[in-house]
Amino acid sequence: MKKIFFTIICLLFSFSQASAESLDELYRDLIKSDNEGYLPMFVKNRKIPDILTDNKISDSEVAQPTEAVVQEPSEVNFINHHKIKEEENKAALIKWENTIKAIQQNNVSPIDLEEIIIQSEKNNPKAVEIYAWMNTKGVGIKQNLLKAFELYQKAAKLGVANAENNAAQIYKVLSSDQRAQLLNNF
Repeated sequence: MKKIFFTIICLLFSFSQASAESLDELYRDLIKSDNEGYLPMFVKNRKIPDILTDNKISDSEVAQPTEAVVQEPSEVNFINHHKIKEEENKAALIKWENTIKAIQQNNVSPIDLEEIIIQSEKNNPKAVEIYAWMNTKGVGIKQNLLKAFELYQKAAKLGVANAENNAAQIYKVLSSDQRAQLLNNF
């Protein structure tokens, strides 16, 4: 029984598909003959599916293997922008904390002063309040009560507690010339 079955299989392959040169082509030809000339997607996975086109694949297209296109390897970008941004934020936070410590220790460097000025220009309420205090007390910079008054008013607009009271205290200390100068600025 096994000999008859084997003989029939050999005859089928020898008569119908004698032109196939590889096992892959034999398999494709066998599937194609079973499916009325149509190769299912799992067999012909090298071409676009027939569902997407109106044309069926011809015998000449199936018999010819497609050539693989070799492309030059392109540069792969493995930059994690989220991680870079996170590290920049951490560095900025550390710089800010170091600036605060330097001001608390009355050891203000030009870099710390620049950081306070930049942050106050960005309307950071804490930085505006600290910069106003520095101008009031003359910590790290020359004492400037007019600038301190303006900064405390700005801090009050940004919602800093007691900023209005501090501005009022500074206004009381100002001389009449400084008060006139404030009126001229507004």
